[in-house]
Amino acid sequence: MASMFFDAFLYPAHGRKTAWKDKRWPITVIVEREGESLRQYSPRSDFLISNSALPRLLVEVNSTTQTQFPKDLRRMLATGAFVVRFANNFVSKFSQHKDFVLCTFFIAANGTATRYNLFQIPDDKKIYYTKKDFLFGDLLGRVEFARHLYNLRAELDPKEDQNAKDAVKALVDQVKARKMKSMYTKSETGGGGGNGHDAPLRAHGYEVEPKIIMDDSGGTLEPVYKTPDHILTVYKRTNPNKMFIAKKVREGSDELEILKFLDTMRPKSDHVISLVYSFDEWAIFPRMTTIEYYVDFSRKELQSKVPQVCLGLVEGVAYLHRLCIAHRDIKPDNLVVDKTFTLQIIDFDVAMRVKDEDEEVDDQCGTQRWMAPEVKKKLWHSPIKADRWSCGLVLLFLLNVFGREVTSLKAFARNLVAHDPKERPSLLEWDRYLAPPFSDSDASKTSQLRRDRAEGDGEMTKPNVKKQRLDSGLGGLRVDDAIS
Repeated sequence: MASMFFDAFLYPAHGRKTAWKDKRWPITVIVEREGESLRQYSPRSDFLISNSALPRLLVEVNSTTQTQFPKDLRRMLATGAFVVRFANNFVSKFSQHKDFVLCTFFIAANGTATRYNLFQIPDDKKIYYTKKDFLFGDLLGRVEFARHLYNLRAELDPKEDQNAKDAVKALVDQVKARKMKSMYTKSETGGGGGNGHDAPLRAHGYEVEPKIIMDDSGGTLEPVYKTPDHILTVYKRTNPNKMFIAKKVREGSDELEILKFLDTMRPKSDHVISLVYSFDEWAIFPRMTTIEYYVDFSRKELQSKVPQVCLGLVEGVAYLHRLCIAHRDIKPDNLVVDKTFTLQIIDFDVAMRVKDEDEEVDDQCGTQRWMAPEVKKKLWHSPIKADRWSCGLVLLFLLNVFGREVTSLKAFARNLVAHDPKERPSLLEWDRYLAPPFSDSDASKTSQLRRDRAEGDGEMTKPNVKKQRLDSGLGGLRVDDAIS
């Protein structure tokens, strides 16, 4: 799934072209963001086919060495989302049922073309897509690719031209009198870099990857998948192809102290993020993909790995609890996986160290949707036992979203979300509650986890109870039915 973060409209600036290759579009995108006046920019694509004022096929070729969600793909999906919204809102042929579908192709350097069909669901502001891959190195793949192009051409409706023109004219009449400035020009953002954070990072050898995409013609575009302002993608000047995450730690947070402490532990957990480097208030981490990303964008990739991911979550939280650390914000977008789908827990912004599982605090922190009931009610509570609830809820969410029926794991998760905190089982003894491992590979991992636990038993006692902030962001995830 892909979702956009602002609404946009289109109008033709210099007439219409049937094909528009590797240049700025003859269309200007008008963007309306909350709390801001209208802004505009001119998008571009490597290839565009239009039967009217409405684009019907976008093609992008990957022009960078980046293989994981490269900027060309982000630009194509973002621009395509604008087109879908415009058609469904303003073109009479599609506005009633919101049934406009835009075909896009992304061509990678390995000879794979991926077709993304972008569409909307009625009463849902998000833009969704389906994916299909074609291998150019395979004869059947090339034939199937050509067949899809012919089918697309056959679906084009000449009557759509006037509908689109009428919609464009009506919109232009509405916005003509309004003065607009370009969205995120270089003078406003310094090239779309690190929001003023570049200097300290550069002093330590890091360059900031811009959050704003600018094409050669001056058009600008925000990426589909955004990070908060205090989290940046960076790279070492000595190795620009390897990306890291730089996070500016919140004042008053114990995140750096806890991460440095975790780095001294032996054995280290495979399921807790490790620091690459830190200085002042900055922490540098490996760059990985969040579970939230897979839920939103690529469920098929993660589906077969869900049991492994769930076991990693349980083991990671158990490791923290063994060291008397409560995370206090367990949720899908605080969980990442590497290329082997090994899960790691990130974001220790509101984490704290406690004396034991019975120590209680009265502050409310975390993310509303994933909070234990006692935390939502602002009652005195055990942060460790509240973590158990959040962990169980995430387990149920993942198993339900990806349709995995792992009976023993689901039963364990249901026990973790018991309303009474005293009835939630300790994660330190999670393997007692689970059936035999799901596969040979999981069996090997489980044996290693047990050995690690035996070697790493022990407690650290450094209480640090204090008020923390409430993060009420819901991350766009739906868990209403997770406990049913």
